[in-house]
Amino acid sequence: MKENPRKKVSPPPPTGPPSADEVARRAYEIYLARGGEPGHEREDWLRAERELREQAASAKKTGRARGQSGG
Repeated sequence: MKENPRKKVSPPPPTGPPSADEVARRAYEIYLARGGEPGHEREDWLRAERELREQAASAKKTGRARGQSGG
C-alpha cells in the first residue's frame, strides 16, 4: 500500500524557554482567573513563565509536546 503524499508530519516538540506569546497568553488567563483585577501584571507574567517552564520540563520527561492537552 502506498503512503498518502499529503500526509502531514507533526513538527518536533518545542525546545527551550516558552515564547513571549505563550507567556502572554498564560498571563492573561491568570489575570482573568483572578477576576481581571489590575495591578498584578508582573506577578502574572512570572507565574505564567514558571508554569510553562514546569510544563515543558514535565512534558520532556514524559515525551509530550507543549500545548497538548493532558486529558
